[in-house]
Amino acid sequence: MNVLERDFFTDPEVLQDPTPYYANPKEVRRADRFEQFATAVRRVADGGSALDPAVVSELVGRKRRDDPIEQLTAREREVLELMAEGRSNQAIAERLFVTLRAVEKHVTSIFTKLGLPASTDDHRRVLAVLAFLRA
Repeated sequence: MNVLERDFFTDPEVLQDPTPYYANPKEVRRADRFEQFATAVRRVADGGSALDPAVVSELVGRKRRDDPIEQLTAREREVLELMAEGRSNQAIAERLFVTLRAVEKHVTSIFTKLGLPASTDDHRRVLAVLAFLRA
């Protein structure tokens, strides 16, 4: 089951023709958010998942005692945040302007620091994101 809920443009006039609203900087930001929303819809429709970056950022800001996430570098946290948004390693590399190999090294380091050894029983990427969301 794919579920996606978001309330960007609720005014029917804006939905039909948002062009006049772009003169207002707030509406320009809404247009950008609408594009993010459209991207998320496509990702979910393709069977992927998407978390709102604002929600992810809020969750990143939370602190917990003995939190293994605190062991991560700032770049590793960025990579993990993008993983939590459902991004592939290639998409993360493009977003952070680094090589795919650099992202793979960060992901491996994240797994090591979170104590997630390779296993045929578990999906480490999912477990890392769950640890991130619990932190």
